[in-house]
Amino acid sequence: MKNKLFLALVTTQIVVIIFLAIHIYKNKENTLGVISVNPISKQSLISTPAASLKFFTEPKPNTVIKNKPDFLPFESINTINSDSLNERYEYAIEKSPETYRIISLGDSFTYGLYVDTKDNYSKVLEDMLNSRLSCKNIKKFEVINLGVIGYDIAYSVERFKKRGQKYNPDLIIWLLKSDDFFLIEDEFRGMMLPYEQDKESGKLKPADYAKIFDQMLQRFKNESNINRKYQYQSSALNLLLKFYSKKLVIITIPAIIEEKQIKILKDFANSNKNVLFDSSIIRNDITAISNIIRKDDYHPNKRGHFLIAEDLFKFLAAKNLFVCN
Repeated sequence: MKNKLFLALVTTQIVVIIFLAIHIYKNKENTLGVISVNPISKQSLISTPAASLKFFTEPKPNTVIKNKPDFLPFESINTINSDSLNERYEYAIEKSPETYRIISLGDSFTYGLYVDTKDNYSKVLEDMLNSRLSCKNIKKFEVINLGVIGYDIAYSVERFKKRGQKYNPDLIIWLLKSDDFFLIEDEFRGMMLPYEQDKESGKLKPADYAKIFDQMLQRFKNESNINRKYQYQSSALNLLLKFYSKKLVIITIPAIIEEKQIKILKDFANSNKNVLFDSSIIRNDITAISNIIRKDDYHPNKRGHFLIAEDLFKFLAAKNLFVCN
């Protein structure tokens, strides 16, 4: 019963980002719009709670997820491999000496919501690296996508512990934006659990649940000590370094992150020699990157994922992280 509730809860908590972004960006709405997220079906999720994250979920392994929101004229298809990753195929755990392995972390932007698996920026970057670079000691590049819809920073770290660490990556690329800092996923899911139970049992009408959902979201958002949330997510950032000691590149899209959050990331990079952060790595052209079919949605379309991959390719090549011609 608990697992069902956890999975049901996920389908509603993702909607949080819609409301959250409206409030975060209310003074920018005319130029930036708002972030919206389409829920993933609970049948496509598995509950794998961790010691510190009671409501942690992941995509269900060996499934195909089809997504057709009302505002898009096409259906996207995501193939989930046996390790619960949105991938075209399986990756061997053992890495050959001539393979350079990258892991991408993040939420729906990294996962690739609204685009086919082959078109998310991780897959496009993998193809670019393999087709455009000739490297002395590297025969193959792999970019393994660990992104999941709705994750905050703490959830992404747990995802790496559960799924990514065993692949022994040479580099991690992590795309972060405003709501990844602002919303503590596990707390909000816990707050909503009693109401989820009442809705499941029929004690609470869907319309009444929706009102409570919004009220609880406002209560969570308007909490006076916003610094507590930033401290929580900052601690999660540092926790990653206990499980990973190689290069970490943090990227963002400038239009959808706050100055305070940029400062947190700069401080984090400045205090860790293996962490690279530059808020200008990805171009600040939200119209070119985002889903232009619905202008109030920032999720990258197919073209947007290509542009993100292209900017990443240029950055990685310029940094000379691998010896190539």
